[in-house]
Amino acid sequence: MNQLELIAKLEEFSLYNLEVARSKNSDYAKGDDAFANFRSVERHGLSVGQGFMVRMEDKMSRLGNLLQKPAAVKAETLKDTALDLANYAMLLAAWWEYEHSGRGTL
Repeated sequence: MNQLELIAKLEEFSLYNLEVARSKNSDYAKGDDAFANFRSVERHGLSVGQGFMVRMEDKMSRLGNLLQKPAAVKAETLKDTALDLANYAMLLAAWWEYEHSGRGTL
């Protein structure tokens, strides 16, 4: 793969992840709170940041398993899991920026 092919692939993944984020956010967000699903961990004594980390750790564990052997569940491929992890990382960055910016930049 050359550099142009790589950039095209990254653009494809980014557009895919944006569509996944749109779809999942409409399923999980509540009202005006795009992070409602992540805030739900607070009722269990965890911070929102810790909630993100738990979800990301689940994806990291899944990636570790997928690097060792193929997925038994065909819908849970290494590619899909890696892209989910990337989305969680971007969501975490968006949440952090929002929480630490006076709640005005998103």
